[in-house]
Parts: sequence; C-alpha cells; structure tokens
Amino acid sequence: MVTGDVFMATGFGELKVFSGSAHPGLAREIAGFLGVLPGQARLRRFPDSEVSFQIDENIRGTDVFVVQPTCATATGSVNDHLVELTVMIDAFRRSSASRITAVIPYYGYARQDRKDKPRVPISAKLVANILSAAGTNRVLTMDLHKAQIQGFFDIPVDHLFAAPVIIDHLSRLDSPRRTLVSPDAGGAERARAYEARWRQGGLVILGTYGDLMLSHEANATAAGFVRAKIREIVHDPEVAQKLSPRNIFGAKRLCLDDGYYATFNRPNVTLVDIGDAPIERITPEGVRAHGRTHAVDAIVYATGFDAMTGALLRIDIRGRRGVRLGDRWANGPRNYLGLQVAGFPNLFTITGPGSPSVLTNMLPSIEQHVEWIADCIEYVRSRGATLIEASRDAEEAWVGHVGEAAGATLRSSCSSWYIGANIPGKPRVFMPYIGGFPAYVERCEAVVKAGYEGFAVV
Repeated sequence: MVTGDVFMATGFGELKVFSGSAHPGLAREIAGFLGVLPGQARLRRFPDSEVSFQIDENIRGTDVFVVQPTCATATGSVNDHLVELTVMIDAFRRSSASRITAVIPYYGYARQDRKDKPRVPISAKLVANILSAAGTNRVLTMDLHKAQIQGFFDIPVDHLFAAPVIIDHLSRLDSPRRTLVSPDAGGAERARAYEARWRQGGLVILGTYGDLMLSHEANATAAGFVRAKIREIVHDPEVAQKLSPRNIFGAKRLCLDDGYYATFNRPNVTLVDIGDAPIERITPEGVRAHGRTHAVDAIVYATGFDAMTGALLRIDIRGRRGVRLGDRWANGPRNYLGLQVAGFPNLFTITGPGSPSVLTNMLPSIEQHVEWIADCIEYVRSRGATLIEASRDAEEAWVGHVGEAAGATLRSSCSSWYIGANIPGKPRVFMPYIGGFPAYVERCEAVVKAGYEGFAVV
C-alpha cells in the first residue's frame, strides 16, 4: 500500500523506482517508504538465457532508481544480475530518463579491487566502467570491500555503511550470549583493534585509525562499536540509548573512562535527559524537570562555557581607532597564528582561537605560546622597536588555512562548543587549529626564521 504524496526529486523530475530480479522485495519496500508505486516493467529470459527488458510506462524526464544487488541469489548468478542491470540502464537511457541511479546494495566483484599478482584483471574497476558506459549517472552502494573502489568511477558514488544500524539492532536483542562474526579478516582485525583501545580507556580509541575524523564510513565503525559497548555495560536499555552517541563520534568531547558507564547501574544514580525537556526550575528541595522534582544535596553547574573567545570578549579590549575586539570578531575570531589580531598592536593571545589549543595537551601548548611570545618581545626590544602587529594579509591567509583544515575533517560538521553552538548568537566557526601541534610549531618557527614574517615591527 502506497501512502503520502508523490516524491519529487528537485531538478530531475518525478522519482521512479524499478527493480531487477535480484531483490524485487527490497525495491517494493523502498518504493512504499517513499510513497511511490514501483515502476512498471517486464524482465524475462529467453531459452538461451539472454535478458529481455521492456518498460511499460513513460519515463521521459523522470528520476529513475533501479534496485539491483549484483550478488548470487535464487534468480541468478553475479554475472546474470550484473548484465540485467546494464540492460535495464541502457533501456532507461534510451527512454530519455532525466537521471539514472543504480542502487547496488551488494557490489559484485568488489574484492577484485587491485592487481595483487601478475596477469590478473582489476574487475571492480571493469564493473565501474561497464556501469558508466551503460548510461548510469550515479551509483548508490553499501559496504564496499575497500573505499578506494569509489575512485574507480567517473560518476558520483554514494557509499553507505550498514554496520551502525546492524550493530544497533543486534545490541537490542534480548539474548544473554551474542557472537559477533566478521565477513572478512579486515572486519575482525578492526573489532580487535577497537577492543584493545577500549580496554586502555580514555581517548586513545580515536587514534585507532587515521581516518576516523576524516571519513563518515570509518567514523561509523567506531561509533557502532562504542554504542554496542555501552549497551553491553549499562543494564537499562533506555538509559543505554540516552548515553549512546548520536553525533559524529569524537566531534564532541568523549565520555570514556574506567567505570564511567557502569556508574549508571548503581541504584543511587539517575540519568535525566534534558535534551528534549529542559530543566524547569530549581526548588528548595532540588531540581525540577520532566514534571517532577529530583532531590539533591548539591548542584554542580556546567553551563555557559563560552570556549576560546568568551574570556577575551568579557574584557573591553580596544585596538586602533578605539575598535572593540568584540566588534572585530562579530562574525567569528580572526587572528594570525592564534597569537595576534590585526589592528591590536602588542596584544598577544595564549592558546586562543586559531591555535591548536583545546585539541592538544594544554600544558605544552601554553608553554610553547609563552616561550614564543617571550622570544618575540625580546626580538622587538633588540631592534629598538616598541610595537609589533599582525598584518591583515597574514591574518586573512591564516584564517583561511584554519578553516580549510577544519573543513577537511568531520569535527566542523557537529554542533559542539568547538564551533560555539552552545552559546546563543555566537558565530558558528570552528575555532581551534586542527592541523596538529607539530605542524603548528613548525609554522611558528618558520615565521621567526623569516624575520617574523606577517608581522610589522616598528
């Protein structure tokens, strides 16, 4: 049964969902979820096993999605379903579809993704070429054997990851004994790597793989593992669900510590989620939320954390021509190396925005800043000068570099205090420099060797 309005894909016409013989039931479910009727077509085979495909409706100018896993099923082999898919795509192209998206939950030949010995093909690349040649405009697939296969295509590829959904489902099953099985050695190795770092505790799990904060797919594996661990530790499923991260894993400060999650199994510990229903008021007896009063002996406030800029902007700092720092930073903090603001001579900021700051061990970062500033002041004095100021050009270049570095990661995509999301009205800018402390120190040293490049000394 189809309900709802017909789904329209902006710019590509009415959406149509067609299916090959590999998994027609999946195509019907997708169409039903979207509120559209399955596409009308006939697919049959001749006695010699050739494929015949006939579209039974007008698809001119429509947005066609053809659902066809290229795996072996009762209806055919990997090769059968791959050929079916290409024949259908060719028919859609010749029928003037506006766009053709191949939905391939299982990508056949994915494991043949490299030349690991002499005189062998790279079949995953060959399949990508065949799909493109047939007329595919876009591919939507899941759990590729290697993410590099996306690079085999000259057309857009949407690579989805099923592990978080599957792990979430399995963790909810009421079974005292569960066994996690991996389809290949890589998955088993990944599970062991996460488990080893989980046992270490702390933030080391973020260092398991170098792309956890660069790739949605990689990040999803870590998030799924942690959610499963939380549900394994916390007895109450509802509490476990509230504690499970729903954002990009690691984009907000992690709650990873020995015994932290087990604390919520104690009878004297209650978790009250104020995300949907905020605290109503403080009463003489305690805290009122969710329509009831929670009796407490003490309240620890953790609100109003205006990170990186708050402390500076609470001071009425003024630069040239009386310009307030708050006005200068009205659209977000701007500075050079996180050390000086153009138009504010002789003003140095320590571990503020534009520097590695909160993304590092703060003590060495503070030490590096203090020593750099002390050496800078000595340099100014040695030249008989009394003023040092960052140039606008150097500031603009550094702000651009900080933004570019942040944009390459997943951290800037999450509403966290790193971008000021917890302060109403604060500009959404990823404030710390995410390029790494060693690279930052190297840059600071290079500026000094170049005679404090980017600064005017007068």
